[in-house]
Amino acid sequence: MLLKVFLTLQILFDVVVVVLLFFLLSRRRVEKEDLERVLSAEERLKVLIEDKAKELSAAADLVVYERDKAIKELKKLEFEVEKKLRMLSESIGRKESEKKQKRELAKHLLSKGKSPADVASELNIPISEVKLIAELMGRQAG
Repeated sequence: MLLKVFLTLQILFDVVVVVLLFFLLSRRRVEKEDLERVLSAEERLKVLIEDKAKELSAAADLVVYERDKAIKELKKLEFEVEKKLRMLSESIGRKESEKKQKRELAKHLLSKGKSPADVASELNIPISEVKLIAELMGRQAG
């Protein structure tokens, strides 16, 4: 892309030089000094264009470098997020397993004749949950 821009500008400046030369020739006053001025102006423009093309190329390289760096950082963050989500999922799974075990233990203790208050304090779970378990056990038995 930079090459196309450079070539386009080069052609444009060459056309300008030709037009200037044609203009000077049409006036029939082309002197060696005028011709040298036009050619030196063209040479300065070529150098300027080359410098700007180099600057654009360096800027494009910097953009590519920054993009690649950002992509690496995003991948690193993505990995960290996935790791934390996996840990959170495992933690939730463990908590659910613990709750299920406590419910099963509550059922067992209730079936042995313990009161909901005793079961709740022993298992450190809300009494309302123990009462609900007892109520559901009664429905299943009936």
